[in-house]
Amino acid sequence: MTSGAPLEPVRLSIDIRVQTIVRGVAAKAMESYQAEPAGAAIIDVDAGEVLAMASVPDYNPNEPSRTLPDGSVDKEYEKGWFNRMSSATLEMGSTFKSFTPAVGLDVGKINLNTVVDASRPIRMGGFTIKDFKGKNRALTIPEVFQYSSNIGTAAVADRVGIEGHQEFLTRLGLLWKMETEMPSVTTPT
Repeated sequence: MTSGAPLEPVRLSIDIRVQTIVRGVAAKAMESYQAEPAGAAIIDVDAGEVLAMASVPDYNPNEPSRTLPDGSVDKEYEKGWFNRMSSATLEMGSTFKSFTPAVGLDVGKINLNTVVDASRPIRMGGFTIKDFKGKNRALTIPEVFQYSSNIGTAAVADRVGIEGHQEFLTRLGLLWKMETEMPSVTTPT
């Protein structure tokens, strides 16, 4: 900006009307659920453009540092550029319950008529896996997805194996840093 070069208008994909709504929704969700942070994004799936993205709490230039409950200074808040939507890493949690049947179908370990036993909790890797609202019966693959069955998903994951899962998630681009113009995009864990 100090080079004397003429400045050209910048065209953004952000829609200020949608941005205002998304920021309000994120702030209301943070308050309603008594969450420390919250965020939301709306993306044009055809163009891949971000129409709106919000991360709250916002940086407050009148409060350049913030003290956390344990008395320490919140370094990320202090930086002022921490966008939790692009810089935070979170466990994918239940979203894996959509990818697991997809990889099972993709590699031919299951089909839509495959039935898995979800009648009782199972033990895997030292953990007991149970369903939140289980049907306590055998489920077809569409039912595993429909009822968000942890047990059924684990059974499919067991058939696919760790290497199969990793290869599929890598192919989808979920295991590397997203290429974008945004600063401070974090590599998934």
